Amino acid sequence: MAYRYEQAAKLEGKEWVGSHECVALVQHYAGLPTTMHWKMGSGVRGNMTLPAGTAIATFKERRYQNRRTGNHAAFYLGQEQFGIWVIEQFRRVPKGLIRKRFIAFRGGKGSPSDDGDAYAVIE
Repeated sequence: MAYRYEQAAKLEGKEWVGSHECVALVQHYAGLPTTMHWKMGSGVRGNMTLPAGTAIATFKERRYQNRRTGNHAAFYLGQEQFGIWVIEQFRRVPKGLIRKRFIAFRGGKGSPSDDGDAYAVIE
């Protein structure tokens, strides 16, 4: 079962929630369980039927890694030829605001957090 928050696009510019980490955003608005219970669903790239507001994350070996860097969770908004649009929060964003961001497809190069190819639906 995928998790979704239909009003995700309207979160842009609102203040951070919870611990201010990315996981707290999707847990707060879509009611996700703790990350140890997350399962990797279908990949995001090329999934043109994926509804906006679906909770997505980076996975390694089919599990969310829950490390300080290199993993991420967000709400999916849509995709283009070169990447995906998400709604996210994370501590490095100035002013503590939830923001919209474009994440390019990088084919596994660099940090998974910054590679649209690394994202899958959270189940």
